Amino acid sequence: MKNKTILFVCTGNTCRSPMAEVLARAMASERGLSLDFRSAGIRASGGQPASKEAREILAEEGLDLSGHRSRSLDESGGVDLILVMEASQREALDGFGSQVLLFSEWAGESTPGPDLEDPYGQERAAYEATFRRILEYLEEGFRRIEQG
Repeated sequence: MKNKTILFVCTGNTCRSPMAEVLARAMASERGLSLDFRSAGIRASGGQPASKEAREILAEEGLDLSGHRSRSLDESGGVDLILVMEASQREALDGFGSQVLLFSEWAGESTPGPDLEDPYGQERAAYEATFRRILEYLEEGFRRIEQG
């Protein structure tokens, strides 16, 4: 049986979606969940590394983003579920062919759920707040999966 593949999508695929991808992979593994994770950006210029702040924050959690290179959506076919960070991204993916949800909605927030703001170009505190929110969404989303 094929594992379900979840694609995290943000704007440039250098902050939010790569943090979510790596963290989700680690958390799913800890829980024994058979899920595959990828990430991409709506306006990603392929091959860019994750932001310095994202790499540092994940390294402090024992996770490695050093090998990440940004990918555009057209490099990301064959997914079962797409989790976007902002409502405008969901609108941009209307008709993409996979189920598209706001990350916050997948985690159980009300519809429409809140956007997960882009920390790009901001102080490290913004990246830390984004990381904490990603962690909260993943914990809640995995709890919902485990409960069926």
